[in-house]
Parts: sequence; structure tokens; C-alpha cells
Amino acid sequence: MSPLHRACIGVLCGALAGCSVMVSLHGLSGGGEEVAPDEEGLLGADASADPGPSLAGDAGDPPAHDGGDAGLPCPGTAGPVAIRIGDGTVSFCIDTTEVTNSQYAAFLASSPSASAQPAICSWNATFTPQDRWPFASGEEDLPVGGVDWCDARAYCAWAGKRLCGKIGGGSLAPSERRNTSRSEWMYACTLAGTREYPYGSTYVPAACVGEDSTGPRPASVGTSPGCVGGPPGLFDMSGNIAEWDDSCVTSAGGPDDSCAYRGGEFFHSPEGLTCREVEVFPRNNTAPWGGIRCCGS
Repeated sequence: MSPLHRACIGVLCGALAGCSVMVSLHGLSGGGEEVAPDEEGLLGADASADPGPSLAGDAGDPPAHDGGDAGLPCPGTAGPVAIRIGDGTVSFCIDTTEVTNSQYAAFLASSPSASAQPAICSWNATFTPQDRWPFASGEEDLPVGGVDWCDARAYCAWAGKRLCGKIGGGSLAPSERRNTSRSEWMYACTLAGTREYPYGSTYVPAACVGEDSTGPRPASVGTSPGCVGGPPGLFDMSGNIAEWDDSCVTSAGGPDDSCAYRGGEFFHSPEGLTCREVEVFPRNNTAPWGGIRCCGS
């Protein structure tokens, strides 16, 4: 049985539609430390030297508890299957994997209109990825890369979701990127602030797609059995390719605004594969290691 099917046991999933599973984290702490806005990245001038908060050790599986929204389905009409996570107070959905080449191709096949974008993306004339596109046969399940922030935003909106950002919806302030009580991405990756890596507190070589794994290149989504977590059924939150976050420093409100990448990439060292990894790039950046994961309320 594939990892994606295991994430949806007991739930009927359409070929492109999402399904929802409630993962309760009741009883786990969710308060991360606020840090100053980091406009430096972890790759040369683009990385943050701030090690971020120290997270607690493994909490194991969270105790069973009805988070209050257990029966509430996740939004979405296309793309990866989503799971709902929460603790009775927090509740949101996140895609179980990064968006694949074939899923992004379905978006392009719908002929999305560039003119329908918000003002901050008015400069974005095309949604076509700028790397490995069109993709080769056999690369259908690789994560799509080479997309800018506006491409990622448009895909998530088309799929009936949104970019991950602030818990409850909306953009996340740069100072809250590593705060587990504010950031959807950080909450999910750290299992509500209890882990350094999605699978635990200690680095495991080659568990996720990083510098210790074969390559260097991304792998098909959901195919690294050791790279599961924070909650069960969530894949590749560490490594493989980075994911755009709805967290930008809006100066001119255009292509040069700096926005956050989360999760690290296939060539990163152990430090760059922690949940607190944040890289900052311009909104119009189309690096081949930048991809998409969507959230929903």
C-alpha cells in the first residue's frame, strides 16, 4: 500500500480531490519562541544564522482526543490529499505531500488567467515553471520546482486551498515564522513544538531527502518512509524541495518582496533540514528547489 493510501485509510479520495483525516495533538505544547525577522538565508546571503528556538524531545504519538473538528473535511478540489491537525483549539489542514509535476500540469491545463492575480502578483505573466518543464516521462510524481511565490499562491487557490501561513488563515509575520502557536507550517512540522525534525528530536541520516541521501536530486513525493511527521501521514516536511510560505516582507508590493521558503532541500546538511529552517528569497524567485505545499482552514 502506498504512503498516500495509508494517509487516507477509511476515507474515499477522488483521483484529484483531497480527503481529510483528523490528527489530534491535544496535550502537546504549541508555544514557540518569537524571533526577529530574518532577512538572511541559510545559503550564502540568503540564509538565517539564527538557530531558532530549542524544541523539546520526542513526544511520541499524541494521546487520543477529539479536537472538536474531527468530522470536518478539509477544503480542496485537486492536488495532494490533505489531513486536518489540531489540539481542540488549533485546527487546520495541510497537504500530506508537496505538489507534484502531474498535479501542477493539471492546473496549467485549466488555462489559469494571469490577469486574475492580486496586485502584489500583477507582474507575474506566466505560471509555467522555469525548471525541468515540461517534465520527462517518469517524473510525474517528482515535486514541481522552479515556481515563484505567485505561481504557488495561484495553484493553491485553484485547488481550493491556500498557501500555508498564519494559523487561522492569512499572512504570517516574518517575526513569527518559527513560532509554533502562530505558524501553520511550524506547528505541523514540529508536532506542536515537540520536535526538532519532523520524525523526532535527533537527526537520522538519509531519513529525508538531503545531502546524506542518494542524488543529489529530489525524489518522488511520499517515497521516503523515514520522513514522516510531525503528525502521522505527513511526508517530506524536511528536505526534498523547499515550500513557499505565505510570509513576506512587503516593501514595494512586487517581485522584489522577500518571502519565506520552508523545510530545506535535497542538498542540505542536517542543520538545514530542521523544522526551523527558513530561507528568504524574492517573490519572483524560480529556483529549481522551490516548490509548493498548500494548507486550508
